Order: sequence, then C-alpha cells, then structure tokens
Amino acid sequence: MKIICNQKFLAHKIGISQKAINGKTNLDLLKGILLSAKNEQLKLTGYDLEIGIETYTQAEVIEEGEIVVNARLFGDIIRKLPDSFVEIETDTENNIYINCLNSRFKIKGDSAKEYPRLPEVNEEDLNSICYISRSNKTYIDGRTSRNN
Repeated sequence: MKIICNQKFLAHKIGISQKAINGKTNLDLLKGILLSAKNEQLKLTGYDLEIGIETYTQAEVIEEGEIVVNARLFGDIIRKLPDSFVEIETDTENNIYINCLNSRFKIKGDSAKEYPRLPEVNEEDLNSICYISRSNKTYIDGRTSRNN
C-alpha cells in the first residue's frame, strides 16, 4: 500500500475511528485501525466487536492495500506532524513508513487478513437504528420522534 493524503484530514478521521476502539481489550489487533486504500480513498475502520466506525478520507492511492496499525501510536504520530501531505507506505513484512516533510517514522503493523470485518448493514436496517440522547429524546433519521 502506498498513499499520499492531507495531514489535517487524516488526523481528524483517525480521531473519529478511535472512538470505536477499547484500549482495555486483550486482543492487540482490536487496538488497531484498519487502513484500506482503494479508489482514491483511504478507509479507516475502528471496531471492538461491539461498536464499529468506518470513515473515509481522500487520498492519492499509488498502490492499493490494507494494513492494521496501532490506533494510539498512529494517531499520536499523525497529529504531531506538520500541516502538509503525509506519505504512508507499507512493505511485505507489515512495516509502515510514514513520511512528512523532514519527519520519518517506521512502525510495525499487522496483517489485515485477521482483522474482524464490520457486519453488512443495508438501508432498511438504517431506518430502524435509533439514538437516545442525554435529554432522553429518541432521534430517528435526525428527527425527534418521542420523549422517553
């Protein structure tokens, strides 16, 4: 995998996908974010087998691929980089190379083959998903439907 993307956009999307990761899990793979580069997009997936978040950012995809990277380490590195373009490249041994201006990092990743996939959700299922806010109002499709 080899991509180039904007540091600010990537840092923002990492923050979103990290919300689904439970740092107390015993499975190291679940402490990671699945990076998938395809069709000029980078998909970031965080999943702890209960909550899953999938988010996308634009990227120049030079070589398609997937890898799992430790969410905390990756997020810390990307957030501290200068506001510029970040190049991320992987090799066959799951090493991840991160380059941005004068900053260069090499970290170890994991194979994406073992990372659990999010369940498929169709549009009919989305209509039945509700969210209960702190004010105990139930929101369906962004509209208030009833008070609990």
